[in-house]
Amino acid sequence: MIYENRPLACRAYPVIESSKEVKLDGKCQFCKSCSGNVEGLQNEIEALTSIQQAVRSDEKDVWRYATGVGNEEDKDMVRKGWILETH
Repeated sequence: MIYENRPLACRAYPVIESSKEVKLDGKCQFCKSCSGNVEGLQNEIEALTSIQQAVRSDEKDVWRYATGVGNEEDKDMVRKGWILETH
């Protein structure tokens, strides 16, 4: 019932930006089974673009909240809580 009202970050997923390249998240189970092509995901790309425009800043440090949810093989890397990322 809330799918259409989900947060913008959720709308963007599985489209992510990595090293200035827009691509599908390789950790996404759906993406693992598809070609890795972002074609046909215009709504997700638009959501990611909106997020990028809203958070543009000259700041080098960005705080984000990690949920601690991930694949079993990544459990040593997955963190939970507020994380400082320096760009």
